[in-house]
Amino acid sequence: MKRLKLILLFILLTPTGRAVQVDLPYVERLIADNDISSVDQLLPLLPESFRKNVVYIYGSKNNAQFASPDQPRTILFEENSFAMAFTGKAESKGGQTLEMLGFDTNKNEYYLANIDFSKGPEVKINPPACMVCHAGSDGKPKPKIDSLPFWPGWYGSLSSGDVGDIEYSLYEKFKKDSAHLDRYAHLHIPPDPNHATAPVTTLTRIHTESLALSLAQRFFSHPTYKDYLPALSEIATYKSLL
Repeated sequence: MKRLKLILLFILLTPTGRAVQVDLPYVERLIADNDISSVDQLLPLLPESFRKNVVYIYGSKNNAQFASPDQPRTILFEENSFAMAFTGKAESKGGQTLEMLGFDTNKNEYYLANIDFSKGPEVKINPPACMVCHAGSDGKPKPKIDSLPFWPGWYGSLSSGDVGDIEYSLYEKFKKDSAHLDRYAHLHIPPDPNHATAPVTTLTRIHTESLALSLAQRFFSHPTYKDYLPALSEIATYKSLL
C-alpha cells in the first residue's frame, strides 16, 4: 500500500502526470508546435477535460461570432478563469476566430485575446473591437455574463434546472441535427438543457470569484484606500454582532 502511494505521488508530481491547465500561452504553443491553421484543427488537440467544460449560447449578444439555436456559440472554460469562444462552423460569421478571456493572477485583472486564423494566425491582446463590450468602468477588460439564476439565450438558462418546453425543444433539435457534426463532434454534449445548467453555474461562480479579486485589487491600489479602513472596520464589527 505504501509503495502504491509513492507511485501515485510520483505520477502527480512529474510534469507528465500533472493535469494540463489551458491558458493563452498554452494555446499559442499548441498552435505553433502543431502548425495549426484553423479552429477545426485546434479543437481535437485541446485536453479532453477542457472540452468537457462547455456552455452553449444560442442567443448571443456577441455580434462578432454567429449563434443560433441549431448552431450555438460555444464557450470552453477553465477553473483559472480562462475561457475560449467560437462559433459552430468555419463558414459562419466569425468562424475563423477564437475569442478568449483570461485572468492574470499577478495583476488580478482580466485580459482579452483574439486569434484570427484567416490572418496567419494573428494574435491580438485587448483588441478595440472586443473592448467595446468588455471594458469595465475602469477601462479594463471584464467578462460579460448574466448572474444567477437566469442566463437568457444560454442552453441551461435557469439555475433551478427547469428550463421550460421551448428551450428543451430547441436543444433536442440541436442535439439531433447538429451536435454530432462539425466542431460540436469534439465537445461534450449534455443529454438535455437541464443538465447544461451545471457548467453555466460553474462558469458564473469562477468569474464572480475573479471579479471579486479584481475589485479588491482596484480598492487596495487606490491612493486613498487607507482613509476608508476605519469605516470598513466598523462595518465588519457591526456585521459580526448581527
